Amino acid sequence: MLHQNAAPEKPAPPGSFNAAAGQAHSGSSQDAVHPNRQILNQQVLIKLLRLEPESYENLVRVTGWSPEATHSALLQLIASGEVRRITRNGQRFFDVKED
Repeated sequence: MLHQNAAPEKPAPPGSFNAAAGQAHSGSSQDAVHPNRQILNQQVLIKLLRLEPESYENLVRVTGWSPEATHSALLQLIASGEVRRITRNGQRFFDVKED
């Protein structure tokens, strides 16, 4: 319960994550990831992973996306069978499955 004298909540800055609400803030009026954005994210990851296998941390850093957006795109690609997770020297990497 908020106290009557409490300061109003400030909006979250773009790119931040609201753990209580479980959502990332994009800085736009629509914080939810649009389906077209999800497809674009997946296509970008496929292109990056075709160059060489990458770790999750590197993918977040290179794309500049939130960890949640990167994780979501990777999960969708793994579920569709386009990407696989591999382990090298005890580290997890992601790679494109070649037919």
